[in-house]
Amino acid sequence: MARDALTAFPLADGPVLLMTAIPDPAGRNPTCSPPSNARTGKQTNAACKPAVRQRRRVLAVVIKAEFQAVNTGLATVEDEFRADIASPDGQSVGRLLQSQIRAAHDSGCISTPLSCAGGDHG
Repeated sequence: MARDALTAFPLADGPVLLMTAIPDPAGRNPTCSPPSNARTGKQTNAACKPAVRQRRRVLAVVIKAEFQAVNTGLATVEDEFRADIASPDGQSVGRLLQSQIRAAHDSGCISTPLSCAGGDHG
């Protein structure tokens, strides 16, 4: 089981929410507990700390790389963070679109939304 670590900042199109799963000492996680589950709560917490720090460091590197791409003109802020913009219900745009993209692929209709509607749009 994992928890989400959240990093957020404002953007003109809406707040950006960057989430990453971090190990949960209370959950079953091979990073935090051995198969025998022989650790005490304190030992489990201590074992999880390096894994949590690693995830947070990786997230920081990813964010810095995205801003570096923006600073050098390789990308725009919107391009780098569009999928992470929060929708009104708190989910990221990327997570909302993920199921819609999967459904489009499953139905075989992946060209344009209007061509999937079934009507004459021409």
